[in-house]
Formats: sequence, structure tokens, C-alpha cells
Amino acid sequence: MESSCVAIFRNNSANMICCFAQNTSLDFAFHAEFCGAMYAIEIEHRLNWHNLWIETDSILVVKALGTGGPSTATA
Repeated sequence: MESSCVAIFRNNSANMICCFAQNTSLDFAFHAEFCGAMYAIEIEHRLNWHNLWIETDSILVVKALGTGGPSTATA
């Protein structure tokens, strides 16, 4: 069984500006969700964007990413 991760980046008008879909070849959904979130953060950093809203079904990913800071992470 293989997993994948997908992300859609939208601007403040809800227009799609970037997206990705990637086969992760990972066995656990948590790993795929976490890798997808980390890849989205890498893209955000590379493109010098300053606001990122991540939505995920995994409360474990939310907890892993929610290590303090100005934002509140929710699933």
C-alpha cells in the first residue's frame, strides 16, 4: 500500500496559484500527511510567502506543527 500527499495553494481571493501531488511511498497516513505539510512549508519558504494556512485531517500533524508561535493550529 502506498500513500500520497496533495496541496493546493490559494491567494486571498481563493484563486489557485500553485499545487502539487506527490507519491510518498510511505506506509502510514500520518507520515504522508506530515510529509505533505512539510513540503508545503518548504514551498512557502522558497517562494517567500509569509502567510500559510494548512488544513489536515490529522490531529497528530496539527500537534506536531503547533509548537507555539503566533498561529493557532486546528484540525
